[in-house]
Amino acid sequence: MKPEPVFAQAADAEQLRSIFQDYGMDLSGPIHDHVVIRDGETIIGGAKLIQL
Repeated sequence: MKPEPVFAQAADAEQLRSIFQDYGMDLSGPIHDHVVIRDGETIIGGAKLIQL
């Protein structure tokens, strides 16, 4: 399956937080402000969306 970006849901918070903490970071703000990269059911990355 091709990895795809999707808006994060509340259920994604702990898995995304774990990925961020591996790099010395944490979630910044509400989980719904983030996008996750999914490969099937696995989250392989993510980022916070901002508008300038």
